Amino acid sequence: MSTLRLIDSINSINDIFGSFNRPYERTPEELELVYEELLHVKALSHLSTMVKRELATVIGFEHHINAGRHS
Repeated sequence: MSTLRLIDSINSINDIFGSFNRPYERTPEELELVYEELLHVKALSHLSTMVKRELATVIGFEHHINAGRHS
């Protein structure tokens, strides 16, 4: 996956999770949604189910307008 496609994927995930509570405030339903989205991140495909579920409890997303672009 190219860097720009990875950034686009991260940005779309950020849009999905933008309304979620802080990681430590997520409901079980939100945690399940985060986990399901992590299943689609190719860079995480080698991780076990348990690791991805734990990652869903702490992961946060940031959106950077100029990510991947050089001025």
